[in-house]
Amino acid sequence: MPLDISRINGAAGVDNVVLRHGPPAYLSCLATSAGPGRISRNADVARFFFGSIVKTVLKQRSLDWLTGMAASHTEIERRHNVALAAIRRVHGSIADTQGVTLFVSHHIDELADEFWLKHCGIACPEPSQVLDVLVFKKHWSYENGEVDYGGVDTFDFTLPDDVTDYVVCVEFDDNGDVAGVTMES
Repeated sequence: MPLDISRINGAAGVDNVVLRHGPPAYLSCLATSAGPGRISRNADVARFFFGSIVKTVLKQRSLDWLTGMAASHTEIERRHNVALAAIRRVHGSIADTQGVTLFVSHHIDELADEFWLKHCGIACPEPSQVLDVLVFKKHWSYENGEVDYGGVDTFDFTLPDDVTDYVVCVEFDDNGDVAGVTMES
């Protein structure tokens, strides 16, 4: 989805900019006329009112960052699919004794039969069936000592219904290739 930066960058009559994040974490931008200079936050919408606040945001993140985030919807989808494929590929491998393999075996042993019946149709699922029910939790990056929940360096997957605090993390390198798959809590 293209982002019209010209509307942000000093267009006449623009009083605020609304950045919207939505599944699967794409960014869109809407410039409108409204309100005094302030910031308000609610759930998925951050409103940055035109003036010094927008200039500060643009200096910190740059127009390239905003444009890149809007254009990265395709990259997010690609990484999501690559991450799921990597999880399947490493499961059961010799190198994965503490990652996906442990995640799957631990949850098969620990979760009630009712959970597995609901999601897999069987009380004791095969590992591949557990992998089939993984759900996307979030993607994020860690830079300069801060977590950026809009980042795309790490994708977390878990089981449905909030039955666990554990996640399978797929980390990407600077080229967008899988750098590792681990289990985290």
